[in-house]
Amino acid sequence: MSFSPASEIFFKDVVFIDNSIETVHVPSGPSGVEVLLTAPTPDATYDSSARDPPPRCFPGTREQYVEEITQWAISDGNEALLPVLWMKGPAGVGKSAVAQTCAEWLKDKNKPFAAFFFSIKGQNDPKRFFPSIAYQLCTILPEYHAMLDKMIRTDRTLVNKSARYQLQNLIIEPLRQLHKSGKGFTQGVPVLIDGLDECDGTEAQRTIINLVAKASQEDSSQLCWAFLSRPEPHIESMFSRPEITELTHRIFLPISHEADKEIALFLRSGFREIVERTNAGLEPQWPSDKIVESIVHAAWGLFIYAAAVLRFIGNSEWHSPADALSAVLELIDPTSTPQTNASRKSPLAELDALYKVILLCIPAQMASDTSLFFSLCCLTPTNSHLSAVMWSNMLRVSRIRLKAMCNQLGAVLYLRQERISDDISTIVGEHLSDDDGFNQLPDLNTTICYATGGSISFYHKSFIDFLMEPSRSGEFCATSPAMYETLFKHTTQLWLDYDSQISLPGPEWDFSSTPQILGRSPLSDPHPSEFVNLAIIGNIYDWIHITSIEAM
Repeated sequence: MSFSPASEIFFKDVVFIDNSIETVHVPSGPSGVEVLLTAPTPDATYDSSARDPPPRCFPGTREQYVEEITQWAISDGNEALLPVLWMKGPAGVGKSAVAQTCAEWLKDKNKPFAAFFFSIKGQNDPKRFFPSIAYQLCTILPEYHAMLDKMIRTDRTLVNKSARYQLQNLIIEPLRQLHKSGKGFTQGVPVLIDGLDECDGTEAQRTIINLVAKASQEDSSQLCWAFLSRPEPHIESMFSRPEITELTHRIFLPISHEADKEIALFLRSGFREIVERTNAGLEPQWPSDKIVESIVHAAWGLFIYAAAVLRFIGNSEWHSPADALSAVLELIDPTSTPQTNASRKSPLAELDALYKVILLCIPAQMASDTSLFFSLCCLTPTNSHLSAVMWSNMLRVSRIRLKAMCNQLGAVLYLRQERISDDISTIVGEHLSDDDGFNQLPDLNTTICYATGGSISFYHKSFIDFLMEPSRSGEFCATSPAMYETLFKHTTQLWLDYDSQISLPGPEWDFSSTPQILGRSPLSDPHPSEFVNLAIIGNIYDWIHITSIEAM
């Protein structure tokens, strides 16, 4: 590859038109909105395929909370409407399901809205939050689309500014100008933000709350913002500030046996689906109402417990539904009632016990690989949404073995399998086809890896919390000194093996130099393309480096 002459570089993005009156500068390359599209997180939207199937409220459940949020969201004519809403609730009570159901309700009612679902599954980068909201608003209001396209076409760095400048320049100021000209939104637009506590960095979480609160004081902002999160201390303190409190409508979604009837409906429907799907010779009304009632009591109002039970029992690839149900019932005190449950120290006790049973069912030949996998996830939780091909090569197992391990853990995680693309040249070409291609190189490796077989994600952050807390997970703790020692040995050996089989360019490196794999690929799950394999190895090198820093 050779460099263009300096003059060609200088005039690359400029077209001069001589009309004897003036010189017109016409930027080339992608449109402003196309540049904006490189900054959002598409997987964080309410209808993203990466979240399919998303958590949503089972019909007849959480109706009062959904109604309270949706009525707040559509109350355009109410001058007393507070511009910020915060629903707080502990892990597992169904906040994400409420947010998803609200988003779908607004969509069905043709109410303009935007939504962002933060998650440690990979949708947690705060730098992508405001660009994501801006892009969604572009799809709603054509005048806003045109204005933002022009602004970013003029200054493409807008999408990479700090959060404060992103909010001001991409959202607040354009909407203010449109409002003054009578071309803005004709009704208030709600923005749903789920899982703020899963945004990467507590300071970033505080910043988002603070910026949104300040923006909400502007009468012409035209946006109202709904946050759903755990009541983490730093989030609680932000919403307790007087200047934010006076703007905020609060809703508390508690752990409570008041949800027992709703959980019973959810369980009965789930068991019915298991009977129909597994064809295991079970009675249509299996299991009995008494058994369902005992599971409801054990759930302590946590929908996440009921969902995990159904996934565990329905994972018939490894055991029969009846045997799995028996394993669950052995955990439950037959005398358990809402009154006796009230004396327990933690509502998570039954959930932790269920997680332990799921881990005890792991076959002995998979135990070491699974423990290593959990340790890697917990050391850097954002890695828990890496591509499947990255996981198989990082763990040094085959794709078949990784799939078997994921199937065994189907109650807590999900393997999303995608078609393996052989047309890597097309993927690379699409990524680097415009003038900003070089700036997109950091995302290229990720794009390549996800084109080679899908990804793995956990159903709920509570399982990662369980693995990281020794008092909860005991022998299964993934952050113990012994596990860190195992992890260190594994990654060190991985590094040494790669170094012995990869030829890197020398000190006189230029664009014509490329890394090369010497002999057989060191990957346990290689791709037919050497280019892809080098991208995978580069990602793993980077991951080992990050992991070593986190472990120090």
